[in-house]
Amino acid sequence: MQRYLPDSTLNDVELGSQGPRAEEILNRQQSPTPDASLCPLKSPTGDFRDPIPDKLHMSGNEAKPGGAMAGLRILAPRKSESPLADWLASCRFSNTHPFAASRIQLLGAFSQRILKDPILRDEPSSVALAYYLRPANITKIATHAQARAKLDPSVLWVPCGGVFHVAPANVETFFIYPWALSYLCGNNNLVRLSLEEQPVTMRLLECLNTLMETEEELSHTNRFVTYPHDPEITRLFSDWCAHRIIWGGDEVIRVLRSIPLSPHATERVFGSKFSYAVISAMSFQEADEATRQQVISRFFNDMFWFNQMACSSPHVVFWVGTKADGARAVAAFNPLLGAEVLRRGYALPPQLSVRRLSQAFELAIQDDVRVDLKHPGFASIDVPQLSVLRKEPYGGGLLHHVQIDRLDRLLEVAAPKDQTIVHFGFHPDELQSLAFRIGSRGVDRLVPIGEALTFEVVWDGQDMISDGLRKVVIRC
Repeated sequence: MQRYLPDSTLNDVELGSQGPRAEEILNRQQSPTPDASLCPLKSPTGDFRDPIPDKLHMSGNEAKPGGAMAGLRILAPRKSESPLADWLASCRFSNTHPFAASRIQLLGAFSQRILKDPILRDEPSSVALAYYLRPANITKIATHAQARAKLDPSVLWVPCGGVFHVAPANVETFFIYPWALSYLCGNNNLVRLSLEEQPVTMRLLECLNTLMETEEELSHTNRFVTYPHDPEITRLFSDWCAHRIIWGGDEVIRVLRSIPLSPHATERVFGSKFSYAVISAMSFQEADEATRQQVISRFFNDMFWFNQMACSSPHVVFWVGTKADGARAVAAFNPLLGAEVLRRGYALPPQLSVRRLSQAFELAIQDDVRVDLKHPGFASIDVPQLSVLRKEPYGGGLLHHVQIDRLDRLLEVAAPKDQTIVHFGFHPDELQSLAFRIGSRGVDRLVPIGEALTFEVVWDGQDMISDGLRKVVIRC
């Protein structure tokens, strides 16, 4: 979920993106030398107190120009009468039970508002989000977690308290997913969004704002903000939180991780990732027309939603079988995918189309590959052997095809940056064996074609429900 649009600052952290180089960011955004006023203090009772939030006494939803919080805006709730400092002070801890029925209902109400919105209801990724937030699915997640909690009665699960999210910019709907899971865990949430006012993101915030006008609990326990990259602001929020979640490219994450947390806080980061598909060449050739079309339709969703920029979007198809079977499968696959592009009316933004062509020409010049540009919506790169493959998430419709004779040859290319493998045509035992061997090398998910972008509680190998909770041992 990734890297392709140029970004000159950390304002728009991109999920799985490399982003600008760390030294460039630091040269542009030097944080002031810390002084005594920036040091956390303790009250006479020993409780943690931080004097910095006094600088956050901004009324309304926008900081005054030239102030310590210049450029910071509260995007939701729309009406925020109390200063942000007061909200931080009151929401450092949470007394809400995890998986509360009232929060499940509120997420369901948010789902309904998305589906009733005249713009979002026609936007596929927003519909998928609404489907995820429906009460039946959230209840299923909660029930599964509660069953795990009951396995050890001597351990009580409680909310972390305050969670600070640094959201990605390149997948407009994605910020809602980790927020929803944290909210389900009973936490109070501060979500930092990109300065770029993307249309889907703004519509989702409008739905949230409308809901917050009548739901005081939702309004009181959450703040969605945006601000230019400012180490001081990020440090304030990092001091406040009990758990910090950062989505971004590897270099961006290195910069943000240099901003310290409270010594008692935890952190989860989600960095640059690479994903691909693996298909049995013989199974695809032997499939009937309806099955082939279903595979193509689902692969289209995996690849073209978000313009192939999601961390789980496939960039390579590995065809398992003989060279002849692989060649025949590719010869059938590409025209079907091109026809699906036309049927869906998909059009890549012009700048990404130019970028795709430029990258295809560069690959043709530098590598021993065959480039096929005749298909609408994507460029096909035929890679003759694994050693020639560049595992770079170019995006914008650049698709590599590689033939391998055995499924386990994926072990030769697997790396810690790998995330999702979508598959077709293999027995579950084959996939289980592959998952066991390839998982330690970095691959986090093996899912059927069509499920690359399906958000799950376990993401990048980490359980986001467990991250949002603390475990308290209690024996009577």
